[in-house]
Amino acid sequence: MVLPVGISQGAEVVETKKVTLEKPIVVIGFPGPGLIGTIVTHHLIGMLNMDLIGTIRSPFSPPISPFYGGVLRAPIRIYASKDGKLVSIISEVPLPSVSLPYFAYTISEWAQKNGATELICVEGLSKKNEAKKPVVYGVAEPEILSELKEHDIPWLPVGFVAGLPGALMNECLMRELNGLCLLVEATQDLPDPASAAEVVKVLSRVRGVNADVKGLLVEAEKIKKQMHELAVNTQKVKRQEMKNSPVPIYT
Repeated sequence: MVLPVGISQGAEVVETKKVTLEKPIVVIGFPGPGLIGTIVTHHLIGMLNMDLIGTIRSPFSPPISPFYGGVLRAPIRIYASKDGKLVSIISEVPLPSVSLPYFAYTISEWAQKNGATELICVEGLSKKNEAKKPVVYGVAEPEILSELKEHDIPWLPVGFVAGLPGALMNECLMRELNGLCLLVEATQDLPDPASAAEVVKVLSRVRGVNADVKGLLVEAEKIKKQMHELAVNTQKVKRQEMKNSPVPIYT
């Protein structure tokens, strides 16, 4: 694939608040099956009262500015915990495939420059049995898989990680940066807070991320509705862009 611009020019981190990071773990959540990544990072940000420290700007980003309770937010945001040991990167909007190498490079480059020790991507897998409790799987380099085994986290024997998580894991393999992808069985076409809660539990067990999941489960229906509405509106904007028709301010 020939990239239309240099790899370092397709996306950039814009820091909006200066903080001191302490060799952080970076958890990354973008839209995917069950909106697992978005729900997990959204929950971590709220439960840990994380601070907004930056955004990612790119000509490939959809021209969408989400808002909650009337408050505007950038579509792709970077948050840090109070102690500087955890960073969450969240997006509520999907990215075009051509943009993924740029975002993967920019995120991993920024993380490495800020002393990050590990990138963790969270993603959904198609759920095979709706009645069964969702299982969280890990894929990573051998030393991390051994660590997961100690916590009884299974890994998948064969397959591939696609999309932004795949691009990020490839960057980790080329850098002195650990990469871990947590994949959970999730409902394909609807937000799945219950499966997202299982990922948060795993993060607590293997990386000491202290975020209670009770609120996530209690407000599951509310979260489903909010995330579903956001996903529907995002798709409307994308379809209208493809038709070159005017995009309404609010849909």
